[in-house]
Amino acid sequence: EIHFANGDAYRGQWVDRLRTGEGVLTYGESHAENTCDSYEGAFLNDLRHGKGVIYGLTLKWTRSAASMTPVTYRRTGHFP
Repeated sequence: EIHFANGDAYRGQWVDRLRTGEGVLTYGESHAENTCDSYEGAFLNDLRHGKGVIYGLTLKWTRSAASMTPVTYRRTGHFP
């Protein structure tokens, strides 16, 4: 597992010092405004590319409670 200066961590395959193949990228606190906590799947040339799963946390408005409630989510798909 490699830890980056911005707090992100990557565990997976590399080709010529680029994330390429299968891996898991966990975002650090510098991505706090980003609702995506981690990505597990395919990478190509250091970018998410192909089939993968995004895990994250978002807020959902609840009328009965009249407040925002944290909700975890999982999104599967193909990513550019």
